[in-house]
Amino acid sequence: MDKIGRYEILSQLGEGGMGVVYHARDTGLLKREVALKVLPGHLANDSDYIARLRSEAVNLGSLNHSNIVPIFEANLDAQPYYIAMEFARNGTLQTRLRGMRAAGQQMDVATAIDITKQIARGLDYAHKQGVVHRDLKPANVLIASDGRYMLADFGLSKFLNNPGLTRTGVMLGTPHYMAPEQWTGKTTNPALSDLYALGVILYEMLAGIVPFDGESSAAIMQQHINVPPPNIALTRRDIPKDVQRVILRLLEKNPEKRYESAAALLTDLSRVNVTASAAVARATPLRTPAIIGGIGLGAVGLAAAAFLLLNRAPAAAPELVVTAPVVAAAAVAATLPAVIAPSPTTVVAAPKNEPSATTVPATPAAAVSAATPVPLPTATLVEAVVPTETPIVEPTAKPTLRPLPTRTPRPPATWTPPA
Repeated sequence: MDKIGRYEILSQLGEGGMGVVYHARDTGLLKREVALKVLPGHLANDSDYIARLRSEAVNLGSLNHSNIVPIFEANLDAQPYYIAMEFARNGTLQTRLRGMRAAGQQMDVATAIDITKQIARGLDYAHKQGVVHRDLKPANVLIASDGRYMLADFGLSKFLNNPGLTRTGVMLGTPHYMAPEQWTGKTTNPALSDLYALGVILYEMLAGIVPFDGESSAAIMQQHINVPPPNIALTRRDIPKDVQRVILRLLEKNPEKRYESAAALLTDLSRVNVTASAAVARATPLRTPAIIGGIGLGAVGLAAAAFLLLNRAPAAAPELVVTAPVVAAAAVAATLPAVIAPSPTTVVAAPKNEPSATTVPATPAAAVSAATPVPLPTATLVEAVVPTETPIVEPTAKPTLRPLPTRTPRPPATWTPPA
């Protein structure tokens, strides 16, 4: 069997830009299982990557919190370079979310808030120790055997704060979770970028997809910088308004409008009444990528219009003609919350394996009121033909019948094709 140092390699858990992570067993006195992060051979002579691994070891070694993964050992003096950490037997938040999507399941609000609180506690502790993460994402949130969620992979934090280690033109981070200021290079408080990434994670846990997606990093960047987050109420209607407000504040484009700290976020989350959402009838799970990336909000509005017209018609059912793909959306129109306010539209790149683009409302969810009636679009809706019935009136007197004038029938017209 392969060994690295005194660690016996059992299997490979994952691979990323910073190295390969193995499930390994310590063959020394403790005999415990570990997650072994190893710098691969082709990077072993790269001083920048060695410095990044060293930064991660130093940062994790200085942190002692139940929501931050502990390290057991680090070897950075000779090849192979590695860090031995606690083994998370239950995988990562990313693997859990993927499994739920594959099974067609949604995470309940109370669980999502609890996970957000655990991540926020880890961030709050790290930030107070002067350590920022800068690459927060579900793949870097481990699930311990006792159910705790632990932050991992602090490799970019110290590296990004040390100008001597950066490379010109290199932007570090994961596009789907990077705050606008990380794209523009105008980061003044990296801790607030961590909170933005946490907002993306919370949105993803509840909606099943990230708020911004595209076929390229440039498309994703444009959305993070310019496009308001899609209204999460379009995906499910059991999200309390307090939770919607938390998401919108975390995803503020301007860092100064976000929570000033993870501690402030925790205070706000403690006031969220997640039990109230249990009394709300959960809508049939919608295929959010199809709504945001394929059908579009205009089609949803048309489906709602079709539904209203059908239910407003008299006994004889009207003939209603709608354009595709409205028919596909009509089945879910009755379950959609009537909170969509008219707004300008912005072209957004669609997720992979979905139609290329669609339009979404640019109005933030905080500005939407459930009490506001929905002006439904009718631009592509063919007018419904509603049959009407003329009341029959009985004659009071027998009408006088007059003979019709006699007309000489005309011979049928003939059409002679051109020679």
